Amino acid sequence: MWQMKSKIFLFYDYFTPAYKAGGPIQSCTNLVEQLESKFQFYVYTTCYDLDGTLLDVKKNQWVNFSQNTKVFYADKTHQNFITIKNLIKECKVDTLYIQGMFSLICTVYPVLISLFLKKQIIIAPRGMLQEGALALKSTKKNIYLKLLKPFLSKNKITWHATDKTEKEDIEKYIGQYCRIKTISNIPRITADIQPKRKEANKLNITTISLIARKKNHLFVIKSLGKVPNDIKINYDIYGPIKEQDYYNELKKEISKLTPNIEVNFKGSLTPNQVDQTLQKYDLFTLPTLGENFGHAIFEALGSGIPICISENTPWQNLGEAGFTIPLQILTWQEIFITLANESDEEWCVRKKSARKLACSFIEQANYQEKYTELFR
Repeated sequence: MWQMKSKIFLFYDYFTPAYKAGGPIQSCTNLVEQLESKFQFYVYTTCYDLDGTLLDVKKNQWVNFSQNTKVFYADKTHQNFITIKNLIKECKVDTLYIQGMFSLICTVYPVLISLFLKKQIIIAPRGMLQEGALALKSTKKNIYLKLLKPFLSKNKITWHATDKTEKEDIEKYIGQYCRIKTISNIPRITADIQPKRKEANKLNITTISLIARKKNHLFVIKSLGKVPNDIKINYDIYGPIKEQDYYNELKKEISKLTPNIEVNFKGSLTPNQVDQTLQKYDLFTLPTLGENFGHAIFEALGSGIPICISENTPWQNLGEAGFTIPLQILTWQEIFITLANESDEEWCVRKKSARKLACSFIEQANYQEKYTELFR
């Protein structure tokens, strides 16, 4: 007998074709693509990208994204409590699924509306409760959490943590007795690997992320500052500029580097450009102050690119696939020097390990069953 699909109303400020807000967009897109055989998704979002660019989409109406997913791209006239409440009632959804923590239209309004409509509500903080993330604009965020906490700690809310650390963050900032389910984000893995040879005494490094203080590019640049002159390192940074003052700091630090170290800003990438771009490099690096998953990290591993990242991510115990290390400049300098000196044969072992780690992660994840349980 045919059974009607459960209806999920998903909230996030940005959604495909937006891409400049990074990982959360990819998380949401992968989610609806992987699970729409089981659920009907309604996505409420804005018609803008992170930098305010207007998306080339139909606004203020439901748009068919795929067979079982519709998206409402709202302009500023439709980003209000009444509009959102009416859309939820119109769609007769079973569950409100909120992405992120600090949005008026996509967090506060849905939480308050759920009190009136008595809908099941699930909140995925998407790394926004990490200590490193909360340290940025901390006063505003602490006031926000204090005001909203009485509503967020209610028993009817289920919290979606993507790893053990995020579960601990939810318990710390929202309450120890929250109902929490831990399920990893759904990543994407490339099917097309293009082998690249590594040159001796040279290292091509990249970071793909927002240019923002939380991502900590400045740390990489400072770590490269004392690399010996006989080693050539090229560091290409991809991503939109989110914080102009931080970008200016990066340029100032780059001006101090010796000629053997080259750092370039390469602009933003669309999701379709990421895999091909990654495979031009020897190493992906991200000394982040905090990630709850790190889609770019996974995409690097999936493309067979070794990684060098901070301890502030779920990616630990990498083996030959890369390094998870403390934020100590001398340690990172030593790693970069060691990697630059490795032969292509040694590098091939690392590349195979990176790809194997990504494939193993996908095989063990069991996403369909776990997300079905989350939305039940």
